[in-house]
Amino acid sequence: MKYSGNTTLNHHIAKLHKKCLQDINLLIGNEGYIGHLPLFPKKEIVINTDLVEKEIRPKSRKKSMDMAFGVTSKNSKMKKILMVELKFRKKEDFKKLSITDIEEKASMSKTVLKGAIPLYDYFIIIFSPDVKKQAFKKLSQLALKDPKRVSKFKIQDIYELKSDFF
Repeated sequence: MKYSGNTTLNHHIAKLHKKCLQDINLLIGNEGYIGHLPLFPKKEIVINTDLVEKEIRPKSRKKSMDMAFGVTSKNSKMKKILMVELKFRKKEDFKKLSITDIEEKASMSKTVLKGAIPLYDYFIIIFSPDVKKQAFKKLSQLALKDPKRVSKFKIQDIYELKSDFF
């Protein structure tokens, strides 16, 4: 499955909260990505789910995933919404990786994004390439304790996300 601007823009949240649509390059830059921009030269539009949460529930202190976007199969018959958490800010973020924290963010985002377009099979957590291995190791350790909960999450770096979905 690959990125679909149509699926993203036709999601009910995108239609209701147009201010929450952002160029993916702007969003990853604001979230702490320090590599060359634009990383995504087509300037694909994504849903900034943090902004959606603030707009829908301005007084809520609950957190959500950072972004979501539509993906479709090659024949465009299957459409899904993929949610992504970005962890660029601190190199030590992987040490604090908590399935409960990520589940809470995913749950909040699922509540906001649920609708006619189903959610993707798993959630992606993006780390910078230099700490991705440690984050994966931490997730693997957590999986030993509770494999069913951890199986909903996949760790990647931004280049893998780009390769897999764009």
